[in-house]
Amino acid sequence: MEWQYTPYAAFLFLAAAVVLGLAAYLWKYRGAPGAVALSAMLAAAGVWDLGAALELSAAGIAGKLLWAKFQYLGIATIAVGWLAFALQYTGRERWLSRGNLALLCVLPVMTLLLVATNEAHGLIWPSTELVREGGIWDLRLAHGAGFWVQWGYSYVLLLAGTVLLVSTLLRPSRLYRMQGVVLLLGVAAPWVGNALYVSGLSPLGGKDLTPFGFMVCGAAMTWGVTSFRLLDVVPIARHAVFDHMNEGVLVLDLRERVVDINLAARSILRLGRSEIVGSEVGAVLRNMETVPGTQRECGAREMSIGEGNERRDYAVEPSEVLDRRGGKRGVILLLRDNTDKRRAQEALRQSEERYRAVVEQTAEGIFLTDVRTRRIVESNAALQRLLGYTAEELRKMRLYDLIEHDPGSIDDNILRIGEREECFVGERRYRRKDGALLDLAVSASLISYDGREIICTVVRDITSQKALERRLEYRASHDHLTDLPNRMLFMQRLEEALERRAQQQSEVGLLFMDLDNFKEINDSLGHDFGDRLLIEVASRIGGCLRPGDFASRFGGDEFTAMLEGISSVEEAAAVARRIEKRLREPFSVDGRGLEISVSVGVVTSGRAGAAESAASLLHKADLAMYGAKKDVTSGVQVFIAGPRKPGLRLYLLPRERNGHNGLSGGQMYELDGPPRIEATEPDSSLDLPRE
Repeated sequence: MEWQYTPYAAFLFLAAAVVLGLAAYLWKYRGAPGAVALSAMLAAAGVWDLGAALELSAAGIAGKLLWAKFQYLGIATIAVGWLAFALQYTGRERWLSRGNLALLCVLPVMTLLLVATNEAHGLIWPSTELVREGGIWDLRLAHGAGFWVQWGYSYVLLLAGTVLLVSTLLRPSRLYRMQGVVLLLGVAAPWVGNALYVSGLSPLGGKDLTPFGFMVCGAAMTWGVTSFRLLDVVPIARHAVFDHMNEGVLVLDLRERVVDINLAARSILRLGRSEIVGSEVGAVLRNMETVPGTQRECGAREMSIGEGNERRDYAVEPSEVLDRRGGKRGVILLLRDNTDKRRAQEALRQSEERYRAVVEQTAEGIFLTDVRTRRIVESNAALQRLLGYTAEELRKMRLYDLIEHDPGSIDDNILRIGEREECFVGERRYRRKDGALLDLAVSASLISYDGREIICTVVRDITSQKALERRLEYRASHDHLTDLPNRMLFMQRLEEALERRAQQQSEVGLLFMDLDNFKEINDSLGHDFGDRLLIEVASRIGGCLRPGDFASRFGGDEFTAMLEGISSVEEAAAVARRIEKRLREPFSVDGRGLEISVSVGVVTSGRAGAAESAASLLHKADLAMYGAKKDVTSGVQVFIAGPRKPGLRLYLLPRERNGHNGLSGGQMYELDGPPRIEATEPDSSLDLPRE
């Protein structure tokens, strides 16, 4: 096969490498919704780019036709991958059953068969022509009926996936909106190029711009993954939590305009989304009547809607939305159905008989507490079931026996309710009879009962809701494989430690660890084996740290550890040497013995003085780690700011021999930036104690 050189082909080879590399990178997110489909789509784009580059590089018509057919492996399948990604990313994966996926693939498979046998029928390319332009042989193809059927089918799938993702752009959250922009920008570039090529409007003559567009697509997807957590946080999570809440929620901007509303709030207000979003909150709530006296009694607002038996009462609870610096960014209004509680309180004020008739039937726990003695006076059946006590047992108990909070806090709230006649609304933890703790939403107010002042408390069990919130918060900040903190939490803790170091007059140490040749382990023994090895590595690293040290899985086979409150770089290097030694001990995974090594970069912040950011400290540790990886004799390197000339200095600790793990005898290097290293004389001023 004859070949020719053209700069267009070089650019396409680069585009293919970028897109295929991103497809491989996204594969590690395969547990996220849409990740597998997106990776497959980018792989198809990479095949398209690679085939286009080889077609341009081939000089003969036979070679060019071979690579033109090769491109159709990507051309025929890429639109299916895009639609599959859109369905999964927007929470409609139930539409992507095996049967439906098989139907989507019927036409692409037929197209590939027609491409392979085109010489027999010409349905894809009725005619082919080899032309020479500017000293380069180029292939000109006429498009047949089979091409136009595949082209139309691909655009239909593209349009369907795009329509699904446009809903992301309409969400008020900036994160989801920017995710949608990135996705649409990425997918639009190659298809605009394809439309220009098919219509004959390509500015490069007869050359297909589609493969060039995949470079833009790859760049946009990389931007989305790194800057907007494209696959870490997906809109379906917001839909599952926000839209499925039982309470109504309105999100207001600083001008008190409604920017978002959930399904429960729309049902309460009996208005459509288009009638609410963008309107001032006063106009939205105009069909609700304010309940007299609630503003004075509780400091919160109660409103009602409906007439007669259809009337429902709602507590309107505002909560400010603050940014990381404490600035106000908006307000969340929570519409909580207070109908049962309101009716119960009104019944209590009217008569004890009315109280018993209503309270005993309500699903929420209700009890009365004597203001002076703090003893439980009465309780309903719902509370007794909730806490596991009988009515007689509760009458012998004081409020302190039920609430898992300090007595001072309980007394302060009773003082506010009893003397200032304020309503307490909040959350408390109560103890069941069996010792279990329950998270309860609490509303308490002062009433008159049997000739004395009594506090009426209404509680609702939110234990499962709080547990879910804690699990979601934990999963968002921890690695799903090793259960170590993830990169986001580690960087947050590192920033906080650097802010505290001046007051504590101590240093913050940072270790950056990378397993050597871990890719070969994954390639030879499989990713499942590699995952189990990472779990063992994480366990060993944790066992080498001191109490109070903080480790994380930074990504892939990279780990970090923060050593707060150390006195010198020697102390940090000793921990690094302990980890390096421990990880060199043989592992046993699934009955298979294995030995690995690790490269560790060590850096300390210094005590007070010039500000040191977490990103800067991490960069220095990363430099030290790569220095250790370049020198086979060293498993640990210490980064030291050089006083003799500008640049970075790395101190290489030789791999442990004869039990010695000190800094003396190592090699000192001056770095202006990776990867160039220039040797200088050793610095024997530092020495570590032997283990």
